[in-house]
Amino acid sequence: MEKIKELLAEYREVISYLFFGVCTTLVNIVTYFICSTAGVGTAASTILAWVLSVLFAYLTNRYFVFENRAVSPGGILREAVSFFSCRLATGILDLLIMVIFVDLLGKNGMLIKILSNILVIILNYVASKVLIFRTEDTSAHGPKENFFEKVPGYFRILFCMYVIFTLFLMLTIDTSINTKYIPNVLGIPNFILIVPALLLFSLFAALEAHMAKKHGQARRPISERQFYLMVSVIFAAVFLVQLFITSHIYFRGGWDVGVLTVEAERIAFNPSSEFSDFSLYYFGSYPNNLTMLYTLVIFFKIGGILFPANPYLVLIALANLAVCVSVFLSTLCIYKITGSRCVTSIGMGIGVFLIALSPWIQIPYTDAFGMFFPAAAIFCYLHFKNGVQKFSLTSFFCVMGYFYKPTIAILLIALVILAICAGIASLWKKEFSARRLGCFVLALAIGAGCSLAIDKAILSQNHLNFDGNLEKTMAHYLMMGLNTETDGGFSGNDVAFSDSFPDVESRNEANIKETASRLKEMGGSGYLKHLIKKTLCNYNDGTFGYGREGDFYLHIPEEQNGLDRILRQFFYHTGQHYHILATAEHILWLVVLIGICFCILPGKKEQQAENLIALTLLGVSMFLLLFECRSRYLYLFTPLYLILATAGMHSAGMMLQDIIGKRQKKS
Repeated sequence: MEKIKELLAEYREVISYLFFGVCTTLVNIVTYFICSTAGVGTAASTILAWVLSVLFAYLTNRYFVFENRAVSPGGILREAVSFFSCRLATGILDLLIMVIFVDLLGKNGMLIKILSNILVIILNYVASKVLIFRTEDTSAHGPKENFFEKVPGYFRILFCMYVIFTLFLMLTIDTSINTKYIPNVLGIPNFILIVPALLLFSLFAALEAHMAKKHGQARRPISERQFYLMVSVIFAAVFLVQLFITSHIYFRGGWDVGVLTVEAERIAFNPSSEFSDFSLYYFGSYPNNLTMLYTLVIFFKIGGILFPANPYLVLIALANLAVCVSVFLSTLCIYKITGSRCVTSIGMGIGVFLIALSPWIQIPYTDAFGMFFPAAAIFCYLHFKNGVQKFSLTSFFCVMGYFYKPTIAILLIALVILAICAGIASLWKKEFSARRLGCFVLALAIGAGCSLAIDKAILSQNHLNFDGNLEKTMAHYLMMGLNTETDGGFSGNDVAFSDSFPDVESRNEANIKETASRLKEMGGSGYLKHLIKKTLCNYNDGTFGYGREGDFYLHIPEEQNGLDRILRQFFYHTGQHYHILATAEHILWLVVLIGICFCILPGKKEQQAENLIALTLLGVSMFLLLFECRSRYLYLFTPLYLILATAGMHSAGMMLQDIIGKRQKKS
């Protein structure tokens, strides 16, 4: 009996929440029954039942579950508005889940309702626990924030909600909805792979909680300098491993990378020769790849000096280096954000196996080279205290990255949005500084100006004017994103359609007209289903679409030894053992997504960098929902996903430590 009492006391909050949750459901049902019996309409009865049940839930949660004692009118009003807003949001989420999965996708209604209710109950509890029913003592957290100071945190929460919904899609739908592009090519469904992913995440969070407590009571075994040196040595070793693996598995790729490497090699060693007709068409259609082309020309020239027999090896080595440095910088960012060596080491391990040893490292294209820029931008944002240095360097890497991969500019847009929020918040508090604003704008201009100068210097090698009438505009990619035959992915038919128009103006007009036609043909429900397909295309693949491009293997060198054959069996998507690598990467990707879900929890430190990363990744996700989608386009942002995931893992570990600490105090 005493043991039962101890358990009831220990889990009083959760038990009370579940008990009053059942009572809330009864209030809803009884109110609806009374109103409908009295002749009130269905809609009015439903609304009244919802209002009374939510009011009942608010009062019971306030006084009996979380035992909040806020008494000021402002505090009570904030709680009430937050509570009703949260319940409205989760109610809409429940409705959307039922409409999408039952009405659109034809899933079992009762099963989806149970899963949806579980998700809603968890979200309502977390929101009530960490966001709504908080004490009014702000001495530990500084002065009370106004709305615009909270907006960046709302962006983070919104992205976490998007990832939670995406995981829900991956578990319940997986590959059954996609027709053309099947993202998850594994034979094992996600609802099975999520089990080892959850076990790994739980292990990591528990380890973080244990090590946080241990190091809180004892001196750290090595100094900060030694820790940084150790991390640096590890990544030097990782780079050597990358070189060893890619030297045995490298090949010459087709598709876009084939066009770029062939032309770059020609320009580097035979500049008097001319572009092929297809290359003239390609670079006229996609001029954004010219910076990458002439960067590869420079790399080939370096390769001609170092490895005259095979200068292509330098491109692979530099792609390896770009990815390795990106993961290294993200590891340092994790340590800066969390201050935890345990979670930093875990993040480093995930980053090495998921990103640094991904088969993509042997492809010398914008996905590998472009990865460095967002990682470097976040590193500068976190590690430079001087405002001008911080924002000029962040701007530099964002704009420079834009010339290689235009989606990197989303990071700069996110930075400006958060700066606007901060500016409005300072105006609200009457603390606005024109000098600070001027320094911010000047810093962005300096960074952008330097990157423009470097890009111009790189492109100075180009002496050919490509046909500007061939260029594909954003309207083309918007139209392609609505192609139902390819689930919003690349479509050769759409390219042929755009090429059938002689100039940019007529092409743009035709693309917009076709876009409107496709939207009209889809209708609201059809477009929603299409967005679900695109979400799965983007996220439901831990290999990030490796091997899914056309003419992927243009030329494969002959095998020189048994090691070549063994490694190719693992790293070629056609290899006999590739499924082992793909499964491991997919599980790690699920761990990353689970970690991001926990970023919804408020941290013990400032979360400005997390807010910036979350808004950036939200922008990238929305961009890929609107325009042409590909899981490969997420690969260059994986260091940012890793930072956010490990921050969530740290929050989960700290929450677990708090729970264990409270239990130990009671005992």
